[in-house]
Amino acid sequence: MVVFKDRIEAGVKLSQELREYRNSDAIVLAVPRGGVAVGYTVATELNLPLGVVMIKKICHPSKPNSAIGSVSPYGKIINHSADVSQEYIDAETHRIRQDLKERHRFYLKGREPFDVADRTVILVDDGIETGSTLNAAVEMIKHNQPSEIILAAPVAPYHMTESFKNLVDDVLVYHVPQVFFSVKRYYEDFREISDEEAIGMLRRANSIEV
Repeated sequence: MVVFKDRIEAGVKLSQELREYRNSDAIVLAVPRGGVAVGYTVATELNLPLGVVMIKKICHPSKPNSAIGSVSPYGKIINHSADVSQEYIDAETHRIRQDLKERHRFYLKGREPFDVADRTVILVDDGIETGSTLNAAVEMIKHNQPSEIILAAPVAPYHMTESFKNLVDDVLVYHVPQVFFSVKRYYEDFREISDEEAIGMLRRANSIEV
């Protein structure tokens, strides 16, 4: 069932749920790359700054399309029921963290990341399925001691919205279907967003000359 034309429309609808944060001291942090398109719209609609939180999945060594966890610069979330050696997990964690550092520099283009200490953080993605990426994102953000974390997504299954309520201060999801399919099923246009497009949105949201 299609609910959103694209990520931009999803961001507009999501921002309506977040209107109390308009012109506040909050900051929007989005998960690249699809989450940046939603976060860009939320940030511009609410007149808030937009940053990124770098997270990457660890894939199963024999099943490249199957994630066994997620890594951030400060921590990782691992599904320990997966039959994978600790040596593989350690090696992948190190490799991914190096890649994340490079991507962060690429996205920020020499600028310093936003300081989220004692600020409200609105963490945005284009949808929630397994929650592993956002779990790692929440862990990373908490490392920087914000005053509160609001998790916001256009669509998510009910059990995910409930589980995240134990991890963050509030969860705002625009559409919680009774029967959940993959996130892309709720979008008419769910094309891949390139790094260059995401960086352009990031710069426009923060009024940085391109």
